Amino acid sequence: MASFWVQIHDVPIGLFSKNLAVQLGNFVGEFIEYDGLNLGKENMNYVRIRVRINVR
Repeated sequence: MASFWVQIHDVPIGLFSKNLAVQLGNFVGEFIEYDGLNLGKENMNYVRIRVRINVR
């Protein structure tokens, strides 16, 4: 298992929540945490989600 930061772009600010981050993270792999500091900033409208993925 390895952990990765995944960027999710063009997330509408009004629709983003921790629950959505968990759902998206679990879709990709196993959700660990998220960092929404760039969400809503000009030219940086994305959220980072850290996930654990089995790479074998």
